[in-house]
Amino acid sequence: MFLKEKSLDFERTHNARTYLMLDADNISHNLLGYFSLSFKEIVIGPKVSRTKTQKMDGFNKHAERIRAYLIGQLAKNFAIPNNPLTINEIFNQIYPALLQAHESVGGRVILLECEDNLKLVNLYQASWFEVLQKQDLVQMYRIFDPIEVQ
Repeated sequence: MFLKEKSLDFERTHNARTYLMLDADNISHNLLGYFSLSFKEIVIGPKVSRTKTQKMDGFNKHAERIRAYLIGQLAKNFAIPNNPLTINEIFNQIYPALLQAHESVGGRVILLECEDNLKLVNLYQASWFEVLQKQDLVQMYRIFDPIEVQ
């Protein structure tokens, strides 16, 4: 539902960009996965340590808000039998797009939000994201390091 409805609205209003990952052998029929990128201001909750806050802000351990690149949607199409797409391949497509933005405007933090599901949290932790805080969703972050993502 997100891809068909909300992504078009987000594109039209310039609130996010959605990237489609297509099967090179059958482009017209196989959408392997997709992701959306945007930005978000993170409101730092009272349970977030000052050390973590300073690491994210780069300077201020008392920061209350931090701007971040947001991976707003990230999905694999499980309707395709034997879909070869992996989480690493998805991130390998995400990071070059973020690198372009980083070279233009800077930025320190990559944020993603997911349901409070241990399997999802573990999956993203295996991709070098750390749990930041739990609100309606689990917010996970990673410090943007252009050298690591190339």
